[in-house]
Amino acid sequence: MRKSWLPIGNMNWQNRHIILAAGSLRDDDGVTKTGSLLVLDVATRAEAEAFFANDPATKAGMRGTTSIRYLNAAILNREEQA
Repeated sequence: MRKSWLPIGNMNWQNRHIILAAGSLRDDDGVTKTGSLLVLDVATRAEAEAFFANDPATKAGMRGTTSIRYLNAAILNREEQA
């Protein structure tokens, strides 16, 4: 398992196939944490909401403000998307 996946360690891994990217956001110093980013491969906003609702960190009250946004990916996995 790659170290970059550790911040979501207690997550239900049956859904890991929908996680495209996850990690902490940092200030320019590369050390100071400013938040986190999770990119999911889901078809609907409802699926993203369900993912967060069932996330152990969410259930434990460990998440701050959460925003769900649609990503119109032009490049993903270093491949141009149609």
